[in-house]
Parts: sequence; structure tokens; C-alpha cells
Amino acid sequence: EKIAQKLHNFNDNFNTICAHLADHREGDRFVVMNHGDLTVLNIMYAYDDPKQPKKPTRAIFVDFQLNFYGSPGCDLNFFLNTSVQLDLLKERREDLINVYYKTLKESLEYLHYENIPTLEDLKYELRARELYGLFAMFGFLPILTMPKELSGDNSIETMVNEENVRAKYQKVFAQERLQAQLKYALKRFDDLGVLDEF
Repeated sequence: EKIAQKLHNFNDNFNTICAHLADHREGDRFVVMNHGDLTVLNIMYAYDDPKQPKKPTRAIFVDFQLNFYGSPGCDLNFFLNTSVQLDLLKERREDLINVYYKTLKESLEYLHYENIPTLEDLKYELRARELYGLFAMFGFLPILTMPKELSGDNSIETMVNEENVRAKYQKVFAQERLQAQLKYALKRFDDLGVLDEF
């Protein structure tokens, strides 16, 4: 009930909050070029190892339609809240962040970048932009997890009918996987104080 009230506040101020999520803030430790829609659907993988044909060997980002210059916490929170399986998120979130940081550091060293951010800088940026993850979770995760049988009639004509939209939302949010992810994330956001930031 407490979380529901906080979400009503988020919903009531959704446009204002979302319009400023990626803004530069005093105290930002470092900024990067963000993809803006960093989900597994926008990563293309190569599978070059015949000994391990199902293991990706390389990956590149695709579909740069929403990129912007800002905190790396934006893309990372977007990805963590839309593309990582719940059990992995619960058990290995810190490992994922550490692997990301290791790769970031190695890439910057290779490029002879002098002021390499620390792991603590990255964690600061992640925490400072947790609200971006909440936006991703409510704005994108339901669409990304929508089963094909529910998405078949997605059209402008269908979506202008309020009754159709309500029925579709009920079906989408009835998915057990989505409910489990939302429950976990909302509790985590509340424990971190993210739901008190708006």
C-alpha cells in the first residue's frame, strides 16, 4: 500500500520526472554517450567459435535512435531493469556491474584515457540514476515481455480504444514473470529510497 501511494505520485508527475531523468546533475562523476534504448533487442551478437556455437564471441549495439550524452547510470539501469533475467539480477547484479566496469576500464586504458573513473564512481552513477531504471521498468519492460499472442493486434486503431487498452494491460500485467520482476524491483527501489525521490 505504501509503495502503491508512491507510485501514484510517480504517475501523477510522470512527464515532468521523465523529462529530466537524463539531465546533467551537479556531482556527476563522469558522462558517456548513452544508447538510450539499451535492451538485449538492440545488441547484435556474433557466434564465431565452432567449439562453442551458442556462445557469443562479439557484440555490437544497434539502433541508435535515442542516444544522448549523460550518466552511464542511465543506460545501465535501463538494461538491468529490462533485459536481465530475475534470478540473475537477484544473484549476480554486482558481478554484472563488476564485469561492465572491468571492460570499461580496459577499453579506456587501451585508448590511453588518463582520468579513468573508479568502480566507486560507476556505482555512484548507478545509484544516482536508479529512477531511470524505474522509468524503464514501467515504460518498456511490459512491452518487452509481452507474449506474441498478446502483441498480434497492437495497432493504432486498437490502442485508441480505451477498453481495448485496459484489457490488454490487464493481460500483460497478469504475466507471472512480469509480476515477479516488478515485485522484486519495487521492493528494491523502495528499500533504496528511490520511490521517495519524486
